[in-house]
Amino acid sequence: MILLGGKKLSLQDLRILLSLAVEMFNFHSGSKQQRSSMAAQSKLITSNREILGGIPVFAGTRVPVKTLFDYLEHGHTLKLFLDDFPTVKQEQALAVLELLKEKLLDQTAYESAA
Repeated sequence: MILLGGKKLSLQDLRILLSLAVEMFNFHSGSKQQRSSMAAQSKLITSNREILGGIPVFAGTRVPVKTLFDYLEHGHTLKLFLDDFPTVKQEQALAVLELLKEKLLDQTAYESAA
C-alpha cells in the first residue's frame, strides 16, 4: 500500500501520476502558458533528446522519473529507490510526488465537479 498525503494510492492512481508526469514535462507540445507554468518544475524534471532520447529524468541525473513509479508500483519503498539511485536527492523525489499528488487531486476534484 502506498500513501501519499494520507491518501491510499492504487495502481490506477500511480498510472495517472505517471501519465501526468509525462504530460507536464512535454515541453515540445502544449501552449506557451503551459510551458511557462512548467518552468519552475523544470528544476525537478528535465527532458532533453540528448539524455535517454528525451525521456523525462530527474534534473541533474540520467534516472527516468518513470523508474520511481515503477518502484512504487512494485511495492518498493522510496528509501530503496533512493539507495539504488543515489544521484536522485530525496527532496527531488518527494517534490515530484507532491507535485503530482496535487495534480491528481486537482484532476479528481475537477472530474467530481463535472
